[in-house]
Amino acid sequence: MNARERFRRIMDFESVDALPLMEIEGYEGATLARWHAEGLPEGTSPEAALSMKSPEALMINFFPVPPYEEEVLAEDDDYRLLRNSFGVVVKQPKGRSEYAYEGYVDHPVKDRATWLEYRKRLDGSSPQRYANWGPEHWGRYDSADHPIGLVIHPYFFRLGLYSMGLESFLLAFYDQPELLHEMFAHCTEMTLKIIAEVFAHVKIDYCCIAEDFAYRTGPHISVEMYREFWQPHQPPVIDALTKGGVQSIVMWSSGDLRSILPTLIEMGFNVTWPCEQFVGMDAVELTKEYGRDMRFVGNIGIRTVAAGKKAIDEAIETKVRPLLDGGGYIPTLDDQASPDISWENYSYYINRLREL
Repeated sequence: MNARERFRRIMDFESVDALPLMEIEGYEGATLARWHAEGLPEGTSPEAALSMKSPEALMINFFPVPPYEEEVLAEDDDYRLLRNSFGVVVKQPKGRSEYAYEGYVDHPVKDRATWLEYRKRLDGSSPQRYANWGPEHWGRYDSADHPIGLVIHPYFFRLGLYSMGLESFLLAFYDQPELLHEMFAHCTEMTLKIIAEVFAHVKIDYCCIAEDFAYRTGPHISVEMYREFWQPHQPPVIDALTKGGVQSIVMWSSGDLRSILPTLIEMGFNVTWPCEQFVGMDAVELTKEYGRDMRFVGNIGIRTVAAGKKAIDEAIETKVRPLLDGGGYIPTLDDQASPDISWENYSYYINRLREL
């Protein structure tokens, strides 16, 4: 049984011969630099060193095409002020992940006129979206021994966050609702074109809809807002995935999703990750509550692994072992592996999972 088969069987609540060893959030650059200094061979990934088989996303580009020209507007010893490929001016800490921003300074969409300009870069038929796509890739995806999936990123919430900024986007639910409906409708149109192209050539195991619309104490939006703005536009995407035989339809969001999980299930989601432990997401308790209606991936706190072997052992016994027999859960870190995690602790954590 390979990692792909194990993934599919666990997501179908079937027994497996071993846990699939994988990460879904990846590793910060500073973390890898530390690990290389602590024994991870240069040029070797953590997956290769520890015989892991992480999921692989199809290399299809959902970002603005053509991308905005990236340029550094200002910098000092600690930070860059950078206009990124989304057209967003961000404050970026040096030495961290390229996506680790500590402040959004300006955004390209402010009203319908600026949206119409931005929309020109969101054409689902653009050949630039498929630069790493074609017959030379399709056979490899179909024969892969690890899970293969599609990550729709950005989706509705992230589209608004990146293009408008969080405050302006949240205010737009009240001040410019017609604009948001227009943006979400266009995002759906683009997404459906990409899904059709994928299903014409490749069978996938999962599809992640990357929202990240929750934070420490709950979602940024209410259930009522989700129904008002998502429900008119999202069902065609979920229907296309279901008809295409996608087994796992994943809501990819950090933060506390507990208040909106029943609505997500109603809307067609059957998996959520990374199940951030720090905010109260507990896969054991959530499995008791939702049974086979929802699967969980993640839920191993990065703080837990950073704390050392005792904390790791406790998490294995209390968070992982109770869910082994029932299926529907795969343990992974609940965030990008951070620089405070040592290579020794990370290796220990993966090898403890291997023992199970």
